[in-house]
Amino acid sequence: MRWRAIVAAMSWISLTAQAQSATPIGSATFESHMIDVEGSTVGIADVNGDGRMDILSAGRRLSVRLGDGAGGLRAPMHAPAGDQPSDLAFADVNQDGHIDIVIANHETHYAMVLVGDGRGGFTPGPHSPLAVDVDPHPHDVGLADMDGDGLVDLLVDHSPRGPADPGLRRDAGGVLVMRGLGDGRFESPGEVFESGGVPYRGFAVGDLNADGRFDLVTPHGRDLGVLLNQSEPGRVSFERGNPISATSPFLVMLADFDADGAMDIISAAGEDSARVEVFLNDGRGGFEPAPQSPFQHARGGKNVALGDFNGDGVMDAVVSAYRSTDVLIILGGRQALETARVPAGHDHPWGLAAGDLNGDGMDDLLIVGDGVQRGQLYMSVVE
Repeated sequence: MRWRAIVAAMSWISLTAQAQSATPIGSATFESHMIDVEGSTVGIADVNGDGRMDILSAGRRLSVRLGDGAGGLRAPMHAPAGDQPSDLAFADVNQDGHIDIVIANHETHYAMVLVGDGRGGFTPGPHSPLAVDVDPHPHDVGLADMDGDGLVDLLVDHSPRGPADPGLRRDAGGVLVMRGLGDGRFESPGEVFESGGVPYRGFAVGDLNADGRFDLVTPHGRDLGVLLNQSEPGRVSFERGNPISATSPFLVMLADFDADGAMDIISAAGEDSARVEVFLNDGRGGFEPAPQSPFQHARGGKNVALGDFNGDGVMDAVVSAYRSTDVLIILGGRQALETARVPAGHDHPWGLAAGDLNGDGMDDLLIVGDGVQRGQLYMSVVE
């Protein structure tokens, strides 16, 4: 049976009357709400091109809730998500001007490719599910033009297990790159670029050395691997940069946390440590720990999301950890980094997404716990 996106109801649901309490994040104030979600794999993006942010969540299926730009959400539309969705990525992969979605499917060897209709509906592409040749299975996916040919490429983490080694091999992992063909398909089987470790929980994409090309950073458990992009149109290649010493990094993300125009790094540990570390870029691709780093959160880091939560024009980061009942927010700043914490609304916070749902210039924050279908939404309030 071929899936079609189905509109459950077209009425707008206002969250204003449902607010539970006021919560400060830096100099901003947020109201908390509980909303229904499909699962802990979540994202916020404008999927219908109306300039307003929408909420997506994936569990047994994909749920799309269109936003009205003032904090209201439409009842969900649904599409297939595949088995055990663990990550979402958004981009126009078939050059029709509409946002499409790729979903990483944990404990499988495929990713779902969903084609957007520009109205918030999604259907599987003609070659979905897409076979991805990674070990042991996909956890994270990314979409970016890695070779500068104007087409969106697909990236998937690769963390092989040796046949005689019950643990993960320490040097053979990396990132699978499948070049986009521009029609919703990707070159198969693609090519794995080794990063010098095992990026079990993914990678981060950004231009580290200001050369106009997307580089990669990967968490290896003992350090952060750096892959500097040397690609040309039609040919993807990387050279390995110097690894960055970090404490048991499990998660990684890139953003400019000090407003100097260079991409910085945030990494969070997994079960071995409660540390969250920020490394500032010197503008040439070299990194040093931020003066306030490391920060202490909780063991069991699960996700990092980015947004500007206090409206100062500098990117912030939020980190979820399984062994905590709150999330850690690191507020970027031109002079110094600050921290804040907000209750997660769940015993085991997992999924995170950020975006400006009410059009006030500050990003709102969605937190979803492990195995639940209710999300804690913090929406900013203009006083």
